[in-house]
Amino acid sequence: MKRENNILYKNVLVLFGRYKHADSFIYEELTDDIIWAVKKNILFVNIKTGELKPQGKLELLAINEVLKDFQSTIS
Repeated sequence: MKRENNILYKNVLVLFGRYKHADSFIYEELTDDIIWAVKKNILFVNIKTGELKPQGKLELLAINEVLKDFQSTIS
């Protein structure tokens, strides 16, 4: 993904970073990174409440692992 679309890659990492301290959050608009994560069945969008959260606990754990790996590569 990084090679295909570096901007989307960075935006997805920022999006995932929001889950470091919370299980969900309210989004203001559907951006390309949110749409990508929803299409990949990583995140779930509740259109009625405007809430964005992982599909399940396993996806939340995977998001945290991605963030750990990313932090170790930039340290």
